[in-house]
Amino acid sequence: MIEKGQFSLKPIRFTSIEYFGEIGTEQLNTDYILSKLITQNILYSAYHQPKTIPEIAEILAIEPSIVEEEITFLESNGFINKISANKYLTSMFIVDLSDEISEELHQFYSEYAREICEKYVPLLMENGKWKMDSFQHREVSSNSASYSASYISLEPTEYTETKTQRNISVISVLSLKNLCVKNFYIPENDINFLMWSIFMFAFDHRLSFPTLENELKNYQIIRNCGEANIAFTSLYKEHKLSYIREKYYTNGSIEHYYTLSELWPVRVWVYNTYYDDRQHGWGRSVSVDPAYLYHFIASKLNDKSKYNDIFEGLYKKGYLVSRDDSDYVNMVILSMTSEDLKNVLPPLSNELQALRRELDEKVYDLVKNQFPKQVKEQIDLLYKCCISKNEVLIRVLEQLLLNGVLKPITDIQKKTVNMIMFSPIKPD
Repeated sequence: MIEKGQFSLKPIRFTSIEYFGEIGTEQLNTDYILSKLITQNILYSAYHQPKTIPEIAEILAIEPSIVEEEITFLESNGFINKISANKYLTSMFIVDLSDEISEELHQFYSEYAREICEKYVPLLMENGKWKMDSFQHREVSSNSASYSASYISLEPTEYTETKTQRNISVISVLSLKNLCVKNFYIPENDINFLMWSIFMFAFDHRLSFPTLENELKNYQIIRNCGEANIAFTSLYKEHKLSYIREKYYTNGSIEHYYTLSELWPVRVWVYNTYYDDRQHGWGRSVSVDPAYLYHFIASKLNDKSKYNDIFEGLYKKGYLVSRDDSDYVNMVILSMTSEDLKNVLPPLSNELQALRRELDEKVYDLVKNQFPKQVKEQIDLLYKCCISKNEVLIRVLEQLLLNGVLKPITDIQKKTVNMIMFSPIKPD
């Protein structure tokens, strides 16, 4: 029961707002509105039970006219619905779980993260240890366009270690054999940095439920800006937990499209996590800087003095790094489409499919009574593929670090870790 004036004394706060579906440039303005404390408390006031404007005003101890102004925006954007002549009910998805349930979820997610490490990660890697040869060049053809391709040999070979290989003498090489003649650009030839991005890309695309995205589209709401999505968040509260809850907060992945090449659109895949050093949030993710990076690679920004502001942005975000009087691109770049990479990723085994169903049942039984009726159908779907939830994938990453499969990254690598540009061209 929410009491009179309750949120005026102890207002609730949301963690970051996340979206399933489409986002656009107008999302930044929406995120700003939803970041306001008064807006968040209006939404939560009418989440579990329908409320009138005067009732919400009473709970927040503010003037009804202020509530009315906020609700006008929220209703027009589909975050709250008018269900009768004077009552409103919040339609976005708000997670508010007890510490006890959060602890149980942590145990479930951690257990299955270990299972993924044991049963799926080996499918991404060769059996045993392989040595990395120096990067060789071949001329290959793709879409009738020739380019010089660096590749990773999948055969054991002797080689002389170089300084830029960061003392990586023996590594497990990715078993994506169809990619051996594709064009990889790896900053400073650091295979560990490549593995961070390839692993997360694989988890993001192969651990998901094939039909879940289409099923969830039935519940997406069209916002004023024209994009259709489902908005969800969780409450920020003081918790007494055995783990750092914020470590597993993430907006998940997003893929940007840039029509810059005649061969195929340049795409940049980004997965934000606790381990990177980027500003998170969907609005902050929308940027033209990757397009500028592409133009730099294509030698269209040769005059630094002329494009000073652009270069400052690229340096600030860590897309370009200046070292020894020269610049290098600090992002993994693959000369293929994102679909090409998805197509060679190993699918889930039958054993992992069974584990996925097992985890779904455990989690759903735990949380099914923790949400109001208006989001019950979404709950049925959102907890249908828990193995692909961000909370699980970040724990997989954590486990890979604990196991030593992945190594810690440098401060400059934190700027662009788990980012991949799919581009017809690569840096020299």
